[in-house]
Amino acid sequence: MDEPVPKDVEEKVVAVQTEKLSPETHFFQPEKLIVEAHDMPAFRKSIAYAKLVGYISALDSAAKNQKTIPKEYSERVERIMNCLSKINGIIDETPRVPGSHRFGNPAFRTFHSKINDQIRTILLDIVTEKWSSAIVELTDYLEGSFGNPQRMDFGTGHELSFVGFLKALEMLSVLEESDRTAIALTVMNRYFEVCRKLIMTYRLEPAGSHGVWGLDDHFFLPFILGSSQLADSRRPKPTNVLKPEVVDDYASINLYFGAVQFINRVKKGPFFEHSPILYDITAVPSWSKINQGLLKMYDNEVLGKYPVVQHFHFGALFSFQPVTTVKLPQPNH
Repeated sequence: MDEPVPKDVEEKVVAVQTEKLSPETHFFQPEKLIVEAHDMPAFRKSIAYAKLVGYISALDSAAKNQKTIPKEYSERVERIMNCLSKINGIIDETPRVPGSHRFGNPAFRTFHSKINDQIRTILLDIVTEKWSSAIVELTDYLEGSFGNPQRMDFGTGHELSFVGFLKALEMLSVLEESDRTAIALTVMNRYFEVCRKLIMTYRLEPAGSHGVWGLDDHFFLPFILGSSQLADSRRPKPTNVLKPEVVDDYASINLYFGAVQFINRVKKGPFFEHSPILYDITAVPSWSKINQGLLKMYDNEVLGKYPVVQHFHFGALFSFQPVTTVKLPQPNH
């Protein structure tokens, strides 16, 4: 049993989860502070962890019972969609290097160097000059969202980096809370599409994979958000995941089914052999139970695993300081 959280700590968690930053904030190059496995308990007590958990929970709530992926959204969200279109365009203009390559295709490194060359312009189109001082931090999270050019891999740590990027934009008031449904579904769906293209184009390895006993080689969040979309639905049923024709029917409107469709495209053999965890989940009677279970699993298997979160960096947007160090405003007497 987890110990109950003291009331003052609970208030501090809420304070950091709703924090807005000003352009006068001292932004700096985010640092690698999870260096060894024994740094994990400090991460779990950090301001950064509270922000990430709170934001994922908020996106999960925003996706709840949304039957389709929104096609209309604010100009703020439009800017993020344009950013993803630019990154998609860079994949198109960076074809694979011919020949056989054991791990990934070297063109992936060219893709990353092009992103690096254009990142400031891409970010200024989103945040404008007002937040130019934050670009040093935003760059780290956005570049970290599209795999690792040294290891030629992509996994849940890169997904987490993109969540960090989106949360950062909300902290800077570039995105608003009212955008969360479009972020959880429209933006995340587009991000997953771009990353699937990245994986297929450059043959990226799974990062920090649990092999066959992981939920999925590369992704986790589409399963959380897609199960939330279906929270109170009786159709499609969890067992319908095993019917490719039903998967294809729902893939364009539901993130869970979209993720399964990708698995069906890239994996060979029976579903229960290549995706045993997802297969077992089909026996759970309701989507809301699946969603609750996946949120717990994410906390353990992604946010709780050193090989995944060691690559998350810390700065002014995501502080490694303990939540307990936060100073709450004093009530006026």
